[in-house]
Amino acid sequence: MNEIPQSLGLRSPSLTLYAFHLRNSINQGLEPTVLSAPKLWEQLVKLGNALHIQELQALRQQLICYEGDRYFPEAEDILGAEYFTLLQNQEPSLLFQVTPLAGELELQGLLCPFRLHDTYAIDLTLYSKDTFTLPQLSYLNSKNLILQNIQTSLGQTLLLFGQPLERQNNYQDFADACVAQLFPSKHLIELVDTGRLLGNPIFEYETGLTNPANKLHILVWFKCQDMNSIHMDRVAEILLHLLWCRHKILYVYHQSRWCVIQAKKLSGSLNQHRSNFSEISEAPNRRSHLISLHAKLQQVELDYTNYLHDLAEHEKTIAINKLNYKTYLEKLEKLPDSKLSFCQEFLRFIRNKFQQQIQVDRDYLATGRDRLQHLIAKVQDTIAVEPVESEPWLGRNPVETEQQFAPAWSRRLHYQDDSLKDDMAGIPPEIYSRLYEALLDCDQFDDAQRLRNFFKAHAPLRPWRHRWKASSPPELVEDAIGFLNDTAFLSLVRYSSNNE
Repeated sequence: MNEIPQSLGLRSPSLTLYAFHLRNSINQGLEPTVLSAPKLWEQLVKLGNALHIQELQALRQQLICYEGDRYFPEAEDILGAEYFTLLQNQEPSLLFQVTPLAGELELQGLLCPFRLHDTYAIDLTLYSKDTFTLPQLSYLNSKNLILQNIQTSLGQTLLLFGQPLERQNNYQDFADACVAQLFPSKHLIELVDTGRLLGNPIFEYETGLTNPANKLHILVWFKCQDMNSIHMDRVAEILLHLLWCRHKILYVYHQSRWCVIQAKKLSGSLNQHRSNFSEISEAPNRRSHLISLHAKLQQVELDYTNYLHDLAEHEKTIAINKLNYKTYLEKLEKLPDSKLSFCQEFLRFIRNKFQQQIQVDRDYLATGRDRLQHLIAKVQDTIAVEPVESEPWLGRNPVETEQQFAPAWSRRLHYQDDSLKDDMAGIPPEIYSRLYEALLDCDQFDDAQRLRNFFKAHAPLRPWRHRWKASSPPELVEDAIGFLNDTAFLSLVRYSSNNE
């Protein structure tokens, strides 16, 4: 970078923070928002305390999502829209003065808080009508207080805007100098690309960090020639949505990496489970160990399936936000003398890196799921043919054991029919009859293949999809009831042996 005189600077400079914080997630359950949703507003209050801005200190009283100091997001529902300001009475912005620190110039500010679908967003701008030299630009981000106090889940972009004091041959060197003054950072900030917006140069910078919450994204836009104020207002609105899509894509891709890592850990544990299965198959008293292994594998399959499902959802979210990003970019580039090459490059990066990588990961992990399901099926089939006598807790004579524990089973089983005998084990005849008729009326029991398909289509039932081999509906029903009875029998014996 060429040496830039420190006397150079900007007329009427402004620094705008566009910050985006997740409000809702598919994993929030029955809660109205994610737990950390109000964090953005709490951070703005903290920034108000650091800069002695009364309007930010009392921000909660200005937002519709608060009742006093209590976060109450349900109040937003009455607006019934996906994009709106959160200020009371739908005011467009909150204006304030910044008390200058010793030796600093006076600043003014405005805050525009928004709800964007599942996201909270802010446009926080500090500006001055004075002329700032290069060293004085640091007053816009005094002591780096903005970045120290505002750290959002989806990320943030800072936009520096102003009119250079002198016309220059190379505005990139001047932009580099402005960034160095504004953002003293231990992380390397690099120029990504340049472009033109309303006939004026704009530069994009960012750090190489991968976590969107910590990644620094900076735009520097110089006013080298006059611009239509209507066009500038249009830029402000579109840019908010464009940056929202950008940060959402980066956040979701980062989340997808976590899913892939967790799923690969589970896939990597298969070799150990396969080895355990081989050892169990050669040992005496196999059945209880096989049942324990089967339970562990079922949990692994459940977790693995959830990660694959989340990965598919992340892929869809990126595709949707990529389309929206492209739409907003087209709107920006339809404005006079506007060409944002760095935004076009980001679109290519989404397609060539993010989307392709997720598809490669999904294909790879699908193979791991097939291997897992194959092992579960082998364990299930082995359990099905393993004699009950191999259970160590049944003793040498399972019939005597059943008679020994029958009184305990009958005391713990609760049937609506009080006429059942106290010493009856298994399924009582009255219940058996009703259960038999009910299952026989189910279409899934018309043939074995149909029942297997039903079990295969439902994740909790999938481990037992291979056991149905009977040829007629009555035989299938009897087989199912027998399996239910055996499962209850084993569970009750365990319970009784541990509690008698």
